[in-house]
Amino acid sequence: MKYLKKLVILIILFFPFLVNAKENLNFEWGKYIDTDNEYTSYVIDVVETEEGYLAYSYNYVIYYDKDGNIINTEYLDGYCDYIKYDESTNQFLCLYEDYEYVDGQSNYTIYLVLLDEELNILKYNEFKNTSMDYIYPNNSYFLESKDNYIIINLNNFNTIIVKKDLSIFNEYSIDELTADQVKEYWQDYYIIYKLYEENPENSKEYYNIVNNNQYTLLAYYDYKQKISGIEIYDKNYNQILDQQINTTNQIIAELTNDGYYIITENDISDRDECRYEDHCFSQLELTKYNFQKEKEYSEELQTLVSDGYEYYYNEGRKITNLKKVNNGLIMLSNYIASPKGKAVQNLDEVITGELPTITKYYFTYDISTKTDGNGTIKVLSTAKSGEGVTFEITPKEGYVLGVVKVTDKDGNVLTFTDYKFTMPSSDVTIEATFLPKNPETSDLITYIILLFGLTTMFIIYIKNEQKRKYYKNIK
Repeated sequence: MKYLKKLVILIILFFPFLVNAKENLNFEWGKYIDTDNEYTSYVIDVVETEEGYLAYSYNYVIYYDKDGNIINTEYLDGYCDYIKYDESTNQFLCLYEDYEYVDGQSNYTIYLVLLDEELNILKYNEFKNTSMDYIYPNNSYFLESKDNYIIINLNNFNTIIVKKDLSIFNEYSIDELTADQVKEYWQDYYIIYKLYEENPENSKEYYNIVNNNQYTLLAYYDYKQKISGIEIYDKNYNQILDQQINTTNQIIAELTNDGYYIITENDISDRDECRYEDHCFSQLELTKYNFQKEKEYSEELQTLVSDGYEYYYNEGRKITNLKKVNNGLIMLSNYIASPKGKAVQNLDEVITGELPTITKYYFTYDISTKTDGNGTIKVLSTAKSGEGVTFEITPKEGYVLGVVKVTDKDGNVLTFTDYKFTMPSSDVTIEATFLPKNPETSDLITYIILLFGLTTMFIIYIKNEQKRKYYKNIK
């Protein structure tokens, strides 16, 4: 009976009562990737690559490693009025417009250039007597179909169609396209056309548009109400969210599957009085919301400081991009005026001059530990996604380690060696069970083996006796 109780205890231990012990991974926020002093032109976009990041302007591309060190810089022999990087082909499409004034009239020529990653020309073509309305990089969207590159110019609602072999260039006004063509060419941005078509008196300017596989997010500024905000639509163009943001400044947003990030500029100095002061101040803030408009995270990013006159008109620094990447967010900002007073300050670092700045903000993840109460799990090191996490397990006196399991937030099992695993882009749970380390445990196992052996020998003896009696009766 004594051994039976021990056996029951062993069975129960395989169904432990789990205890939570949460530890947070707090990463350093606001790591700067600064360009060199010679690169002062406006940076259009930043893209994450396998090696690190690339940032490009109208005439150069800068390549960085994962730590933000410049690997290489490529220059374009010329200048693009519009340039866009195609992540699917690792190529750049450049559009350049030139003209000459002859006999009282301007003769326009559009140049189309397809470039590789080192800005070498792959394809080239030109179209004479054709002009192109100016495309603002932050108010245009680059798409592609099977055969065409498509540029939507929200500044004037024109649509540029470029054949992928660069044999055709056409620019269409919105009135020259049918509704079906607009839907085909504009794809996920068709919601903009649909909103203005259904409400021509719409006082909102949509300037930041983000798509994922479920939703489309539109950041807007409402001229009548003098307030910014965002709208979110599903793929059937049904509005699922409209959130006004308490700021008169434009906002930059990024969409995820479980919510959205917003960068807002919160006024510190009074705008009407700011132009007459020596310096003006405002605070940038990054906030994460879920789809119920509930604030999940908020972090102050930068304090903008500039001379009053310049700040009132140009605001010193402009946030142009916010993108979700594998293990965090990338923010791109540019100076659009040189502050004559104090430099822009972000956390503990100061940036001076007119340089574009790429800032990487790492996501934070939780590591939860669960045990049956007969030991402890201690996380010895924290890590960003893709780096190693080390932990140790200590059983209580009288116990030994049983089973260890490491899983991500979806329950997928992570492999580990020597109590070290690679951190995914997810929360992680480490679980452990423990067994009694009891001298009598070995006696119990011996007893079970002996009992099993004796039982087997007894069954064999009975069967042999039955056979012997059977043959004896036959004789």
